[in-house]
Amino acid sequence: AGWNQSNQFNDLEKLKECDVYRVDIGSYIDLQSKNNIKAIPTVVIYNNGVEVKRFEPNVMFSLEVGKKEIQASVDSVVLSKFQ
Repeated sequence: AGWNQSNQFNDLEKLKECDVYRVDIGSYIDLQSKNNIKAIPTVVIYNNGVEVKRFEPNVMFSLEVGKKEIQASVDSVVLSKFQ
């Protein structure tokens, strides 16, 4: 959302082995409701349409995780496909 640009997660485009979508929930309220987004920025990882991990902001509307932690969750989903 425009009011929280200073806290947005700018490393989304740097994530590997996944499709990345950035949605302005102010413009797509139906997606906010459908995906139970309570605060922004929120990063949700899906595997075949099923949510497997969610990273939500703290009370200052800032994520306390970085690219490394989010990429580790993506890698876990990718590796699970080979087991």
